[in-house]
Amino acid sequence: ALVAALKVLAYWLAHCPAALSKFAGSAVMVPRAMELILLGEVRGAFYRVQVEGLASLVMGICINAEKDIADVPMLMELVANRIGIEEFQNKIERLFRSEALQRPPRARGAFRWHNGKFRHFVREQQQAVQRRLIQLYVSGGVGGGSSALSEDVADQYKQLIRVQDVKFREVQKENEQLRAEVEAFMRRSLQASSAALVERLEVMTKENEALHREVEQLEE
Repeated sequence: ALVAALKVLAYWLAHCPAALSKFAGSAVMVPRAMELILLGEVRGAFYRVQVEGLASLVMGICINAEKDIADVPMLMELVANRIGIEEFQNKIERLFRSEALQRPPRARGAFRWHNGKFRHFVREQQQAVQRRLIQLYVSGGVGGGSSALSEDVADQYKQLIRVQDVKFREVQKENEQLRAEVEAFMRRSLQASSAALVERLEVMTKENEALHREVEQLEE
């Protein structure tokens, strides 16, 4: 029931600014969401990944809000101090990569925790939160003023940017390897097809010559 409630809440907050404003400004709901993010070993690994990931997604949606809707710097300070920005992102990533989200049962009548539409929603929100985190660091400044970020939070932002840069380079490298493999496969396939075509042509040529000889013999 908690997993389902968090899914509904995430959808609702992502599409209703009024509800998002009330939730992000609540002295009850925000601490409760933080408690769920730090659930720990209470109900087992599967339940932990789902609940912590969904609660992190909910807080991420709050962080991605416009500044007139939510006190985004305050929320980020809270997340950074209690969880850490990198671990906060990792919890959403673990949810996204979980088997329940990536490979739901296909059998008719089988219970599914999630579907393809929700998987797309999670990835979309995750990427939006990542962009928001970097944007906050780049444009928010460090120190001096209620809307500024503390030095500790800024250091975590820098680490997040470094991690994202490493991941981007890894993806680029994987894409280059895949492209090279596809090109090599296409070349091998073309060569194999060409060889088979030449062999078939030779067989047909020999058959044609044999037919011509038989015709000549009949005409004699």
